[in-house]
Amino acid sequence: MPAVARTEDQADGLLTVITNTCPGCRHPGRVPNVKPAALKAWLEGAHIQDVMPELPVADRELLISGMHSDCFDSLFPPDEDA
Repeated sequence: MPAVARTEDQADGLLTVITNTCPGCRHPGRVPNVKPAALKAWLEGAHIQDVMPELPVADRELLISGMHSDCFDSLFPPDEDA
């Protein structure tokens, strides 16, 4: 289930997406510069990497899971042996 809580209009016609509360830090996230048509397509079932390739991977993950990349890294540190 997507972590989208609400959207805010930007002056340029794009959206800022506000995510649900992060399970790591308990604060919502913000993903700016989302195309409305891309958000709609993703919410209707398209793969996020196909409709929002211009967004950084961390922003796409924030939209999917609601977790900030720093929070993810603190909960699941990189494997030093990898």
